[in-house]
Amino acid sequence: MFIEDYIIFRVNALLHSHNSKIVKRLEGGMSNYTYVVENEGKMYTYRVPGKFAERFVDRVEEWENIQEVNRLGLNNITEYVEIRSGEKLAEYAEENPQQRPQIPRLQRLRALGHLPKLLPRNGLHLSARVFRLAQKT
Repeated sequence: MFIEDYIIFRVNALLHSHNSKIVKRLEGGMSNYTYVVENEGKMYTYRVPGKFAERFVDRVEEWENIQEVNRLGLNNITEYVEIRSGEKLAEYAEENPQQRPQIPRLQRLRALGHLPKLLPRNGLHLSARVFRLAQKT
């Protein structure tokens, strides 16, 4: 079974449907296969981690962080996460470069370093590992 066939099968099963179709593959991921899938007029992304992706991401921490960020409404809605495999179904949020603030990359990365101080003030408690990685860049 090809990955595209597998993704259609999984999305149909999760959404109790038979109408899913792949729109496109999202490029740029280092270790994941992420596809935009349409089902009954609604767009989703489905992620299948690549080989050895579990070496880079702690899926329990990822899930905890998704839940924390969702409390503020800052993320697209995650419909399903399988902790064991890392597969994830989420609503598709198409990025529009005109809506994104034009902040230089270095400035954005430095701003990440301030998140450990800012987020707890809003009741968020993200994994410390996220901040260690951000501060290294």
